[in-house]
Amino acid sequence: NGKLLGVTIVAARAGEMVQEWVLALDQGLKLSHIAHSMHAYPTYSMAAQQVASKLVVDRLLGGAMGKLLRKWARRMG
Repeated sequence: NGKLLGVTIVAARAGEMVQEWVLALDQGLKLSHIAHSMHAYPTYSMAAQQVASKLVVDRLLGGAMGKLLRKWARRMG
């Protein structure tokens, strides 16, 4: 359902990137909230949006909805 259960970041400047995830966990936000929020670019925190967007898209393209979307895309050309 997109609910965050936890976050681990192992990278240089992880402290700059983790704050958004901590806030999302604290507030019970979903991946889609992070994916759709406005981020300054280029910053290290932009990685949060990129990761969340990828996971949301992967989830959307999986399962029955993804099957329908792929079928529709093939028909559209």
